[in-house]
Amino acid sequence: VITTNANFVSFSDSSKDHHLESQCLAQMHNIEDPSTIENPIPIVIPNTPLLDQPSPSPSPSSLSSTHPMITRSKAGVIKPNPKYALTTTSVLKEPSHYSLALKHSGWHQAMKDEITALQANHTWDLVPHTLDIHVIGSRWVFKTKLKRDGQLERLKACLVAQGYTQIQGLDFLKTFSPVVKFATIWLVLSLALAFDWALEQLDVKNAFLNGYLRELAYIEQPPGFIDPSKPHRVCHLNRALYGLKQAPGH
Repeated sequence: VITTNANFVSFSDSSKDHHLESQCLAQMHNIEDPSTIENPIPIVIPNTPLLDQPSPSPSPSSLSSTHPMITRSKAGVIKPNPKYALTTTSVLKEPSHYSLALKHSGWHQAMKDEITALQANHTWDLVPHTLDIHVIGSRWVFKTKLKRDGQLERLKACLVAQGYTQIQGLDFLKTFSPVVKFATIWLVLSLALAFDWALEQLDVKNAFLNGYLRELAYIEQPPGFIDPSKPHRVCHLNRALYGLKQAPGH
């Protein structure tokens, strides 16, 4: 009879097959006769199987030193990843209001350049503000232009019209943006390939600002650049301006 107590296994002396069991025990532990041993070695039954015990994982230091190759980490060379350049480069914050931009020389110069370009393009004429005209608001939008490596390229200031204040039927009639169908592009490319034509590509700078308006549209003078001699006049738009509902159609 086999009895178990405190994880120790022993055989009862009252068993009839004590001698046979002793021989089996001796074969298991490579001993001649367990009865001749004064203090027999107990058999310990572990609480958890050995297979469930996780093997200790090697430390990173032991893994890094298993090969003789000199790596950058071993030599102490640590360089920033180029794809994280935008997150590590300090970028000038874009002002939320034109009054903040006027205090910065870079943004102020960008606003001056925008006004100069609009005046050179004859975008508007200053006219008296009468009660029978609807004046659209205007505001400044600022954007930081970056290079491919994340470095600052230039500061861009854009004067836009507050198109959400326009009234349909009064300030504009319809809104649409003329686009070229893909079938037309494929036809042109097919003809160029068939007749061996040379293809050229161009980009129109400030394309929205080159279209002439058919409707009457008036905006407030640019904030921060109000004509001191005519402060109460408004801008009668001759050309389209960013933000207008009808600007894409011109």
